[in-house]
Amino acid sequence: MNSRPSWRARMGTGCNPNPVQSDLFKQRRAEAQATIARCQGKRRSDGGPCGKFTLRGGRFCKAHGGLLGAAAAEAERYGRPVIILRRPQTKRLAKLGVEMAWPAGIPKRADLLALGPWARGKLFEAWLNRELAPDVWKHELTRPRYRKEGRPRTASPR
Repeated sequence: MNSRPSWRARMGTGCNPNPVQSDLFKQRRAEAQATIARCQGKRRSDGGPCGKFTLRGGRFCKAHGGLLGAAAAEAERYGRPVIILRRPQTKRLAKLGVEMAWPAGIPKRADLLALGPWARGKLFEAWLNRELAPDVWKHELTRPRYRKEGRPRTASPR
């Protein structure tokens, strides 16, 4: 019983290891590759499109930040949050921001309530160390928070 499609080149013992591909095979392969999404990132060398295959659920390849898009798609698919953080301190701050209850000493301003887990953890850590480093605590409270499309922008954890 042969599981290979009839349009594929024949393979077996004694066959050429690099058989000539039929025109039908090349056409079907091109059709299959045309349906797979390609990365929308730009190459550094010449600014052209990247062209690599995207990660499932995303618009970019791994090199252009596709892990974040794939994690967001997975979170939507399974209904649970996925946080991708690569540095130990960043992970610790994000965990603090997710698990710690809102301290009574921090005002509940809208810009502070809308912070992500990493920025919230940074704010909570500054609150916990407010007596040892009052300047850091004051800076975290008075630091301007930028808004873009209704969401606060926080510094990148990288």
